[in-house]
Amino acid sequence: MHYLITKVRLISFIIVLLLVGCGKSTERRFNEAERVLSTAKSSELEQKFTDAISLYKDAISLFNELKRDSIVGQIYLLLARCQRSVGEYDSSVTNYQHAAFVFNKLGEKKLARKSEIELAWFYLSLKQSSASISIAENSAATAKVFSDSEDIFEALSCAVEAYHAIGNHALEIRTLQNLLDLDSVFYRSQHKCTLLEKQIVAHELRKQPDQAGKLFEHLKIYAESINDPQAVVRAYYIWGYTQQLSARYNDAFKAFSMALGRMEKRVDKRLQADVLSSLGCLAYRSDHLDDARRYFNDALILVREIDDPVYENMLKLISIAIDGKLTGKRIVSRESDIFRRCSASQAACRQMGYRLGEAFAMFIQASMLDQNDTTQEAFHISKRALEKFEQLSDIIDHRAIESKIVNVFLEGENSDWHHPILRFHCKRNEFNEAFEVNENSILADIRNFYTRLSMQTQDHSLNQLIEKLRWKHNCIRLIERDIVDEISKGKKASYERLLILQERILRFQEDIYSINDELRMLRTNFQYLLSPGTLSVKEIQDSLLSNEALIEYISLSDVVYILVITKDTNQILQTEIQSKRLQSYVDEYNRLLSDPRFRGASERADELSSVIGEILLKPLIHYIENSNKLYIVPANEFDYLPIHTLKVKGDPIIEEFDISYLPTAAALLFSRKEEKPIHDIVGIGHPGRTDWDVDYELKDIRSFYDSAKILVAEYATLQSLEAVEYDVLHITAEFHLNRQIPDNSIVLLSDGKTETGFKEVTLGEVFSITPAQVLIFANISSTPGELMKYAPLGLLANGTPTLIAAMWQGDRRVRRYFDEVFYTSLKNGSQPAVAYRDAIISMRESKEFSDLHECRMFYRFGR
Repeated sequence: MHYLITKVRLISFIIVLLLVGCGKSTERRFNEAERVLSTAKSSELEQKFTDAISLYKDAISLFNELKRDSIVGQIYLLLARCQRSVGEYDSSVTNYQHAAFVFNKLGEKKLARKSEIELAWFYLSLKQSSASISIAENSAATAKVFSDSEDIFEALSCAVEAYHAIGNHALEIRTLQNLLDLDSVFYRSQHKCTLLEKQIVAHELRKQPDQAGKLFEHLKIYAESINDPQAVVRAYYIWGYTQQLSARYNDAFKAFSMALGRMEKRVDKRLQADVLSSLGCLAYRSDHLDDARRYFNDALILVREIDDPVYENMLKLISIAIDGKLTGKRIVSRESDIFRRCSASQAACRQMGYRLGEAFAMFIQASMLDQNDTTQEAFHISKRALEKFEQLSDIIDHRAIESKIVNVFLEGENSDWHHPILRFHCKRNEFNEAFEVNENSILADIRNFYTRLSMQTQDHSLNQLIEKLRWKHNCIRLIERDIVDEISKGKKASYERLLILQERILRFQEDIYSINDELRMLRTNFQYLLSPGTLSVKEIQDSLLSNEALIEYISLSDVVYILVITKDTNQILQTEIQSKRLQSYVDEYNRLLSDPRFRGASERADELSSVIGEILLKPLIHYIENSNKLYIVPANEFDYLPIHTLKVKGDPIIEEFDISYLPTAAALLFSRKEEKPIHDIVGIGHPGRTDWDVDYELKDIRSFYDSAKILVAEYATLQSLEAVEYDVLHITAEFHLNRQIPDNSIVLLSDGKTETGFKEVTLGEVFSITPAQVLIFANISSTPGELMKYAPLGLLANGTPTLIAAMWQGDRRVRRYFDEVFYTSLKNGSQPAVAYRDAIISMRESKEFSDLHECRMFYRFGR
């Protein structure tokens, strides 16, 4: 018995010792974990980001072992922020999500919301606006349940920015009003001025200038009532900005001038510089160069005081450009003071890693040298500037004022980054080089559009690749913005962070190259929209038949060149008219054809058709006399010019040639289904916001093709198309293009619920339908020309070989007559291209329609 008692006591003693020992061990491990976490925080403060990230990960492991979940959640949040700082965006998203998950699991709702709101802001910076809105709205709703005004305000602030980013200004305005109410109750209106500024801009963008004006007056009076000179200056500055948005440049100048007149020492120097820079840009636009130089130089003095080397060098460069222009035809050489100043800014930009500034400096150097016909040297500098510019992402949205300075200079030169190089090659008749540079410019613009568009094709694998590519492009755009923001800190910038970000760009670019390779392996036409590469003349000539020719127009500041490619030959031609004068003819012709206010102006339209035809078509007739089919790649400057209606020797060119438009020559390389006889025709349409009689237009097709199926009213949905087969798909609906926000490019179809209710179907969603052999898109939008470039190219890439588009709303009788001839010709066995041409020529020959300028609204795209 004594033995057993002793044994029990011994075991108890050992257990106690073990427990005490374990306690000390746990305490030691906790202290060690805290030490690692503290070191991680210190490393991040010292901007040793690589060390900090590694230590945060170690701290997570240590606290996980200790089962301190709340601390683990907080470290995930710290790690996500740190990774966000150095471009590890994928990991950052994951760790924000981990933090929210841990806090939700523990019931710490406040911290969970904080993580989610930060993630919503992060998604917004990555152009993932829909995800940002979803998270922000959910966080705001949860915060309301707990009456958490701080989180409600922060979440709704994020939602406001996201609504602005996607162009939903109605919801932006409504949410801003909610914020104003919150601000009044909980924050004593300390955010009122900022929120009113945002409302003013939103109303202007929503085409409500009267409401924007009333809010401006309210903001101005309020700012003066609280004796805040900063708020007063900002009010005028924002008003000037909104006037610029609507191209009311005189009103913008007055507003900025008022802002300048209200400045005093208490006003932030950056705001003062922004006002002066905006005045400088407007003066430059008006060709008041002495005034522009004064404004920019005054802004430069202020910017030097705030230590922003990015802003400083952009102001230096635009001032140098002005000095170069003011020298006129005097010699500007490498030894001149102006050129040396420009070289110094270029070197400064290169040293700090500011690539846009370096490219801009080289472009200005080339422009100055080109004044003296030193074209060889100017060409080499322009080429280096373009190479540097092409290393940047597709959109320069780093900071508004920098983009404004670059853009106003390019507008003043009536140029873009490719123009000097195109001029050089065209002057020397270097056809291959001119063609490649021009197509690179076109394809870069197309890639810019389509890498920002959400797409849903019928190929699931393709959709995944497209989404991956969009994400990587957005990551590069954000990382470039982060780099510029870091450089802008001047002496406070982190050299280590800049190096990491530069390295991260290279990794993202490698990821994009890999995805592009996967796209090419799929042999999809979409590779030409998303990752086109360089297009060669040989590829195009190999794709052409012996009776076909490609015509490509290049409009530069002073001349228009025409590239002509046939199966065996190529030629560069030059027009004998200044491009500005030609452009005035083109603009007038487009306006006369598409604007219903000019009905009855057929005589002037016919005259312009002959004038423009003599300029753009007559020089090339000799080189295409063995062809009967022309593919035309118009210059962007021509907008929606109906080249097929231009006259040569008194007759429209379409009477002699089969005409088809291509947004890029790359469309000749698209794979397509073999044409077959037309059997099934489906018409679908909805009036949208118009009063157009869609039923009348579509049901009329049955008069010409009695087996046609018609989907109108609540049946006019994309889903309805899944249940029918068609060789020809005829869409009568509104289409609206949005270059700035591609996802806002929409077709208005039915909501599937009521006869009149409509739904905005995005361009990306349209790619989910089965491609038709012939797609007729009869746009009934009041805005002409929106179907000229991006949408046709996407539809051709999606597998539709022939697209016929009504480029503006036009006259009902004209549209009916076109349909009658076209469908009758199809029914008689004609190919779609022949049926299209029959309809165009028949209208010209008919007594009823030959004088109607609106009969020129129908364009054909494709092979």
